[in-house]
Amino acid sequence: MKQFLFLLLLAGLLFSAQPRQENMNVFENRMLAAWDTNVPELIVQDSSRYNLILFSASWCPPCIRIVPLLKEIYGDIGDRLIMTYVSVDEERTAEAWRTKMRTNEIPWRSLMAWGRHPEIYSGPIPRAKLVHPNTMNWEFLDVRREEDRRRLYELVR
Repeated sequence: MKQFLFLLLLAGLLFSAQPRQENMNVFENRMLAAWDTNVPELIVQDSSRYNLILFSASWCPPCIRIVPLLKEIYGDIGDRLIMTYVSVDEERTAEAWRTKMRTNEIPWRSLMAWGRHPEIYSGPIPRAKLVHPNTMNWEFLDVRREEDRRRLYELVR
């Protein structure tokens, strides 16, 4: 019996000494400059609603081709969802991003990451993070995929 209690105590000590796994899917909200005013804004301004953070760039052909689909999504559910572009353009291509915003008459927010925030996002574009309300938990979505669009519409209905 003493051996059993000793092993139980030892197991408890070993378990408590293990590093605790943090939730790696909690969105780290940052301040980024607005595309048109350069005024810093939080990426997620209202954490009580779903936020679709769209990572894009002016020099990315798929990012340009997806604009009509994004406008459709915005027209369908933009009243129940906050959409925000985060441009990963660098300062030298920022004017091309601004031109894209004006030419395409983008109705949702746009912020500039200036290529300096790999902690927010690094990877292929276009891609989106859907930040869930009240938790700041997020998941990747590729709204070009039917199943991801369906999931988005179901979540925000």
